[in-house]
Amino acid sequence: PLIFNIWCQRFRPDTVVPREGLALDQHGIGAVNNVTWSISFANKAAVGAAARFVKQVVQRYSARYPNTTLLWYACFDGYSETEFFPSDAMLGPGQFDYSTNAQTAFEEFLAKKYRTIEALSKAWAVSPPLRNFSAALPPHNSTGSGQREVDWSLLRELILGTAIRAIRDAIHGVKLPTNTGSQAPPRAAVQWGSVFDGAVRNRGVIDFPGLAA
Repeated sequence: PLIFNIWCQRFRPDTVVPREGLALDQHGIGAVNNVTWSISFANKAAVGAAARFVKQVVQRYSARYPNTTLLWYACFDGYSETEFFPSDAMLGPGQFDYSTNAQTAFEEFLAKKYRTIEALSKAWAVSPPLRNFSAALPPHNSTGSGQREVDWSLLRELILGTAIRAIRDAIHGVKLPTNTGSQAPPRAAVQWGSVFDGAVRNRGVIDFPGLAA
């Protein structure tokens, strides 16, 4: 029996996922450990490319190895996990993803949640009040415990969950070959990393009732 871990990282911006589709830390750096890049879960084109790739892999290997595969899952970090890549000590306390995609998603999330800039400013205990939602920037590290940090964590959970559902739907959309003897769709899985070390906030999985669902 096999469990397929389908690795969706990049080694650099390329024609499949250009720079605007990749995650960046707060310093504008995209290469973790100076080697690998992760896609931005807030970028629909990048998530779509990952979903198409995963579907092609499932189609190919379910035909090549019928009746052997237990689970399929996609990973987006260097540890075979389905999550944000945590920051690296060499690069400082940068949280991935601070790309334009993620910051735009954060602004939209806050506008939908709080409706008025006055309500957001009160929740974040900001004085003087923020001028507008575009001035509501994400926190610069993962050590705070205020409402800004909570909202940032929840937004990251939401966009990660959207990416996971896209991958799941791609896997379930594969029709298994007739020689497998199964009518059920292929089984999709996720793997999350440690929930007891200091990287959980950066991984986007620290408070995940919605993500688990």
